[in-house]
Amino acid sequence: MQALARYVFQSDNRLCAGDHVSWHVPLDNSDSRIQHILLSEDFHLQTVATQLGVVTFIQIVGVCMEELQAAQHWSVSHVLELLRANKHVGSWLITDMHRSRSIFELDPALREAVQSGIREEGSNLSGVMANCWWQEDQQPTNSSTRPIGSLSAISSLSPHRVVVAQGTTTFDPSVLTQTKYTEGVKLYFNLEAASLLSLALRGRLLHGRHFTYKSKSGDVAITFVTDDVEGSIADSTHPFAMHGPWLHVHLKKDDIDEIAETLSHVDTLEEEQLPILYQWHRLKLSIAIVKDHH
Repeated sequence: MQALARYVFQSDNRLCAGDHVSWHVPLDNSDSRIQHILLSEDFHLQTVATQLGVVTFIQIVGVCMEELQAAQHWSVSHVLELLRANKHVGSWLITDMHRSRSIFELDPALREAVQSGIREEGSNLSGVMANCWWQEDQQPTNSSTRPIGSLSAISSLSPHRVVVAQGTTTFDPSVLTQTKYTEGVKLYFNLEAASLLSLALRGRLLHGRHFTYKSKSGDVAITFVTDDVEGSIADSTHPFAMHGPWLHVHLKKDDIDEIAETLSHVDTLEEEQLPILYQWHRLKLSIAIVKDHH
């Protein structure tokens, strides 16, 4: 709880019911499988109105990796309901650090319930903080802007692999108020961020919703959109649009399945297999999955 409080204080990001936190460390510093967090409204402590504002109590619910992934791909609220209905967790959602199996291992039929929910409803997750950045693959049509989050290659490229080192993300402040377009882009994600690409494509874009990756270490952001998303600065004519360090990537629905299929095995990759580069020359789009230290 102290670490979460420190994160909120340092980042100015609020934690709300329906959020999730991928922690990757046992919550009690043991060898427990409970290494991640879902945030729920506390059903026993009611909202309190004070002279300084409204106080809402949020409950921290410890979960296994598979439960976190289900919440990411479907919704936190639905997975919390599945947890409440499981006798090993219970309606109070008390975290048992000794719980050795996920609810999906205890009841395999729940996996199909999650997949059915994703197919019918899509995902409620609209974006994540992630290790990500991007660069223009070619000069923009208006070349007065600098590349954002540019990278320099430190070895030669092969058809499927690339090694990169992150450069600076400095840019001319005047571009913050201008929209620029480029003919092609390269997107860079670490393995954890890349594992959510299938969610972004099939759970969000195919349901007419956007998905945003926001960099943990700066202002860089990548938003995927389709024609169904209103307010985007990218469209089918200009699929790659830049507004300062914020990139919009427009994808046609016919292309989403192709990209998702190519990336379908990403969640089985190991860190030792990285870096890997995927390219769709027709779309002028490249995605590199790199190790965290890059």
